[in-house]
Amino acid sequence: MTEPTAPVLVCFALPGEARPFRRLAPKSSAIRVIVTGMGRRNTERALAAALRESKPAFVLTCGLAGGLDRELREKGIRVTAIAPAGTATEFAIGAGRTEDMPELHTYLRPEDIAFAIRTVLEQPRRLRTQFWSIWSMAQES
Repeated sequence: MTEPTAPVLVCFALPGEARPFRRLAPKSSAIRVIVTGMGRRNTERALAAALRESKPAFVLTCGLAGGLDRELREKGIRVTAIAPAGTATEFAIGAGRTEDMPELHTYLRPEDIAFAIRTVLEQPRRLRTQFWSIWSMAQES
């Protein structure tokens, strides 16, 4: 992954979602990763605090909103919502799912989400991807 030329804010709801990206992303002061917590209220608080501290050129979220695009694009900030289908993380376990379920191996992997993030960050500044829905080949959309 090439190092960004402008500040980038990457938002995740859960620490487990952020881990693969942190492993794959270059060590750079231009990339800031925040874990917002789940839910609108937590996300709004964490994002507002991050935006008070710095003005990124690009905000990339895993699961937040395309609604940010209208507001932040006017300021030259690109916003991307990455919407993965079922992903094999600790969050996928529970509510009837167990670690030994055979279909769990067909879910996306955290590395798949990290790949999407890297791809969006590497696109030229003249482009923006507002929404990217990701499914494994075995999952029905």
